[in-house]
Amino acid sequence: ALRAALLAELRDRPWLPTLGGDERPARALALPGLTEPLADLLREVIPGLVAPALADRTAALTAAGATVIGPARLVELLAGSDRPAHWWRALYAALEPLLAEPRGAEELGALPVPLTDGRLVTGPRTVVLADLERQAQAGQDVPVHWARVVHPEAAHPLLGRLGARTVTAADLLSDPALRAELEDGEQADDLADTVLRLAGQVGPAGRLPAWLGALELPDAAGGTTPADELLLPDAPLAHVLVADSPFGVVADDVVREYGAAALRSVGVGATFGLLTEPDPTGPDHDLDDEETWWDELAEDPVVLTAVRDLDLVAADRWSQTLAMLAEDPALAAALSDRHGYTAWWLRRHARIGGVPLGALRSPDDDTFAGLLDPLEHPAASMLRAVLADPADLDRVAAEALLAALGDPQRHPTPAAVVDAHRLLAGANIVCDNVALPSMVRAASGATVEPRQALVLDQPWYVCAISPDRLVVGDLATAPELAELLDLPLASQAVSAEVVSVGRLTTWEREPGAVLIRTVVELPCARGDLVMHETLEIRLGGAVTGTMAVPWWVVGTTTHLAGSAILSR
Repeated sequence: ALRAALLAELRDRPWLPTLGGDERPARALALPGLTEPLADLLREVIPGLVAPALADRTAALTAAGATVIGPARLVELLAGSDRPAHWWRALYAALEPLLAEPRGAEELGALPVPLTDGRLVTGPRTVVLADLERQAQAGQDVPVHWARVVHPEAAHPLLGRLGARTVTAADLLSDPALRAELEDGEQADDLADTVLRLAGQVGPAGRLPAWLGALELPDAAGGTTPADELLLPDAPLAHVLVADSPFGVVADDVVREYGAAALRSVGVGATFGLLTEPDPTGPDHDLDDEETWWDELAEDPVVLTAVRDLDLVAADRWSQTLAMLAEDPALAAALSDRHGYTAWWLRRHARIGGVPLGALRSPDDDTFAGLLDPLEHPAASMLRAVLADPADLDRVAAEALLAALGDPQRHPTPAAVVDAHRLLAGANIVCDNVALPSMVRAASGATVEPRQALVLDQPWYVCAISPDRLVVGDLATAPELAELLDLPLASQAVSAEVVSVGRLTTWEREPGAVLIRTVVELPCARGDLVMHETLEIRLGGAVTGTMAVPWWVVGTTTHLAGSAILSR
């Protein structure tokens, strides 16, 4: 009875020490494990908490009428608390001992977390921790509203243990939510400031998505322009573009405040921009003449890497432009892919002295000497992929070779002429759309009218047709060369009849024939052999007359002139 009377009286009188002073037990809350540091933080927020010295005497406190609470209830009481960010960090540090409890992490899962944009949100699992040290130094005034970024002054390891994910500035700038905001067209007033401050923390090695170029920035004209349509005030690119290029210039005060590196990383130009896309699906990248390049590909590229805005280069600025491309490692890498868009476009559209790059040769490759001019440029050794390549002739080089072969002002060696014809015949060029010159180049080096020219397709015809009329490449691809040049084959345009009488024998019986077959490897050194003291043939068609020749082949029979020739 005494006990019941005492408890009844204790419940109604303010005697129990709490953080806010003596309190009636019925209005007090007891948090087991409450420490002095945690109590100091909660004194003004939850003054009804029982003082730390008594907080663990749960049985007596319950008997007296106090309510015992756990971490989950404490988290509920903290919801909406308007406290500075550094207070929340101190709170997280003071709450760390509660994680040792069996359900500590679960009950603290709804902790309030302050964000950089001033909001207070629920649950560490819903927020991200940015680069803590750098944020504390430079990012505390960066209100990242498209992502739930913990305020740098509130960041604490406890949040990570409760599910907060750690991200970098680059991660924040690659967030799809930011992309959606940029693409919506309605950009917040402080968005440029936020993005540029984060971009300044990425560093030169970081790579940011190309769509950041849609960020609107102040320009030198007093308006705003997307970042990827602006140049830095001292951009080298500005000196090689056409006068009416669509690029503006970023405002000087923006450069001073954020730095050129941050502006470059979001798309503001200094040199040419570089587009990189893995697994592209079609010509939908707003690149000049992209559809033509795509149509010429044997298969879709695994990665599309392309230098942008080459079509804006002024016609008389290509020498400077090539130097810019070669000096930049990232751009130079795009140049090295011969079948990539950049090298393809340059071969076809860029001109030095009015000549397409694809119609010039590398100075250290003499295959087409006398036919194609060398590129005279300090970076020529790095530009092989944008020049004519004997091992991979494209349409530009082929048309240039055809024109040069028909140009009487050029004086290539016979060897260069034969090599050019051989490579042209093997290049698999569609003949219908090729512009043919008015003259063709004969084996002698002379230029002749097409009606006088014959393509050599059988080796013995060199004995009967003047080298001033023979067009020579590889005998194996003579039909392709004839089709390309729209010329007749020698064996079809010239008929021949052996008119002298010889002696039928075999290759095995004639000592001279055996020697010839041993050291020369004649393609006709098989079948029947007819020996003539003087071998005469009668020609008809494009070449007429009777002449003596050292050898001739009719079907599978080889005719050779007398033994004196064989002996020599």
